Amino acid sequence: MRKSMKEAIGITVLDMIESGINFSFTQKDLRKKRHLSQTVFAQLLNVSSSSVRQWEQGERIPNLFVAR
Repeated sequence: MRKSMKEAIGITVLDMIESGINFSFTQKDLRKKRHLSQTVFAQLLNVSSSSVRQWEQGERIPNLFVAR
């Protein structure tokens, strides 16, 4: 996947979080509604699969940094 696409997805996720939209990684909604595995979702966000697993289990809160 191209770097620009990954950045666009990351920016969109950050915008959703910052705008206060009812959004939760722990409910897996975003990933599951799009029929993505944790591995593919992690690749789209440019994070590790372990991070996605920990977010979904409520062990960690996403800390995504994307250059704007």
